[in-house]
Amino acid sequence: FDRSSLVNVIVGAGEAQKEFVAYGPIISARSEFFRRALNGKWEEAETRVVKLPEDDPETFRLWLNFVYTNNLATNGEDGKAYEEMSIEEAMAVRGAEYIRLSKLYVLAEKLQDCAVKNAVLTAIWDLSEEGRTCGSDGKWVIPWTQEIGILYEGTPQNDSIRRLVVDLWSAVSTESMIKYYENLP
Repeated sequence: FDRSSLVNVIVGAGEAQKEFVAYGPIISARSEFFRRALNGKWEEAETRVVKLPEDDPETFRLWLNFVYTNNLATNGEDGKAYEEMSIEEAMAVRGAEYIRLSKLYVLAEKLQDCAVKNAVLTAIWDLSEEGRTCGSDGKWVIPWTQEIGILYEGTPQNDSIRRLVVDLWSAVSTESMIKYYENLP
């Protein structure tokens, strides 16, 4: 174990700022962003400190956990309790999970980590599939306006996640789309 390979990653700003210690070779192997920052003639390569002031510490924690475990440590609900929820309750619970996943996807885009992006894409699909049984009317619980806004603001135009969102929304009734149209990006 080589201590000189450790990297301090400072995430967030102000009171919300958190510092993470990571093993440079591991995060560099997963992220083109870190590979470039920690090699060459960059300040970060010398100081072994990378600052991400615009990012959310909790989202970075999820990313770092995935890098080390290859497992998404988000909500982890199995969907069984959702069958007993109203569609509104299911939307609130699922919405919080979609927000976490959306933020993680955008961070993975920034860090250039395709493995995390693919895992999140799959998790969003799986979550929407589980959501088919939510509520008494069997409506899907899919990424909604806030999550779509996060994804569209943080990804390039032809990104796979945008295509998935469009595909999921293609199953939504016209009257539901009209009802929420003004809130969509």
